[in-house]
Amino acid sequence: MQISTETNFAGVAEKHHWSPQFTVLTYDDGAISTIPHQFFLDWLDQEATNGHFYIGRCSGFGVGSLAKYDSGHQSLCVGRYVAGGLRLRFLLNG
Repeated sequence: MQISTETNFAGVAEKHHWSPQFTVLTYDDGAISTIPHQFFLDWLDQEATNGHFYIGRCSGFGVGSLAKYDSGHQSLCVGRYVAGGLRLRFLLNG
């Protein structure tokens, strides 16, 4: 899975208080974006290895949200300041 974000990306905050449930992406200006663990799945509910995901700064999804990828040519792009609720589903079917 290829994940990209904005140019002022500072890294993943491993010790953030949300880290047990989310991958927390930090930016130079102190902003964060959050991606729930096990967000990227394939159709067999295994971790997706193909595909592209872009997330803008200050965006995030709730616990239990997921994106199901079907092939390597699929991509999902989420802009800045986007918030998704609990158990949000993105079904990308090639």
